[in-house]
Amino acid sequence: MDVKNHIIVGALRHDEPFDPEATALEVKQSLVRLAAEQSDYADRVTDVLRERAARARGSVKHEHDYHPEDLASLDLRNAVYSRVAAQLRLLADDVDYVSEIVETARQDAWGELGGAVEMRLDTLPTPPVRDADYARNRARRIRTLIDVDLAALRQQMDDI
Repeated sequence: MDVKNHIIVGALRHDEPFDPEATALEVKQSLVRLAAEQSDYADRVTDVLRERAARARGSVKHEHDYHPEDLASLDLRNAVYSRVAAQLRLLADDVDYVSEIVETARQDAWGELGGAVEMRLDTLPTPPVRDADYARNRARRIRTLIDVDLAALRQQMDDI
């Protein structure tokens, strides 16, 4: 979704054409950011929560009030966050995975833009109904306009 929004904002707000290489870089950066977040969560579980849980005494006051019996669960969280971070780093370097995200985001972005245009067109007022002579007299109206334009051009040429 983040990449799709990046494409839409680039197209609409910045008038930028779709650039698959720049979008792939955006995907890689997003995956690296997500990996860093997961690493931070793993560190927090280890550094703060585990330490606090090991020293906690008394009854649990709320869902984030960890105690020694929660140490195994906190260790599991640390392992999960660490594995997710490692997997995200691997995916950031996987050209096929990044390309798939880029293409999916491109299709989703253009689908959303197309849907917005369709919705807008559906709300536009309908053109007025023309009388029966409108189509039949079209050629005459065009010929008259051309004659007016040609006369103006002749006048300009005469003035030169």
